[in-house]
Amino acid sequence: MAVDEVFVHLAADDDERAAEVLVARHERELRRWLSQLLNAEAEVDEVFQAVLVRTFRHLGKVDRSEEDAERRLRAWLFRITRREAYRHLAKRARRRAHEQRLETREAAMIQATGPGPSTNLRDRDEREKRVEALESVLAELRPQDASLILLRFRQECSCAQIAERLSTPDAPLSEATVRQRLSRATRRLKAKAEEAGLG
Repeated sequence: MAVDEVFVHLAADDDERAAEVLVARHERELRRWLSQLLNAEAEVDEVFQAVLVRTFRHLGKVDRSEEDAERRLRAWLFRITRREAYRHLAKRARRRAHEQRLETREAAMIQATGPGPSTNLRDRDEREKRVEALESVLAELRPQDASLILLRFRQECSCAQIAERLSTPDAPLSEATVRQRLSRATRRLKAKAEEAGLG
C-alpha cells in the first residue's frame, strides 16, 4: 500500500492529522503551480487555504482502491487547486473592474466640475455602463473560460505564457490547446455579449 493511500484511508476516516500530512506532501508542488498562475504570493496563500478547506471537506469522496492511488490522489488535488485558482482569478477580475469603475466615476466627477462640455460625463457614464455589462457577461462564463480571457486580454499574456501558467504536471497544456480553448471562450463571450445587447 502506497504512503498516500494509507493517509487517504486515515483522512477519510476523519483523522485530521492524516489529512494535513497528506496535503503537506503535495503542498510545495501545488504552491509552485499557483505561484506561476497568480503571480502574487499573498494570493497564493489565500487560494491554498481554499484548497485545504475543499480538500478536507471532500476527502471522503476520494476513490480508495489500491490501483494507482497515489497518481489519482495527486491528480485530484491538482483539479481542486485548478478550480480554486480559476474562481480566484474571476473574483480578482471582478474586483479590479469595480476599482476601475470607481476610478472612472471619480475622474468623471472631477472633470464634470471643471471646465468642459457636459457630454464628457454622459460619455463616461455610457462607457462605465458598458464595462459593468461586460463584467457581468464575463461572470456568467465558466471559470475556465473567464480565466483564459482575463489572462489573454487583461493581463496581456501570450498563448505560450497562458499554457505555461495553466499547465500542471498531470495535465500539461500546449499553446495550440490554449488557442483552441481561447477561441471557444471568446465565441461564448461574444454570444453572451450579443444576448445582453452589447454586440
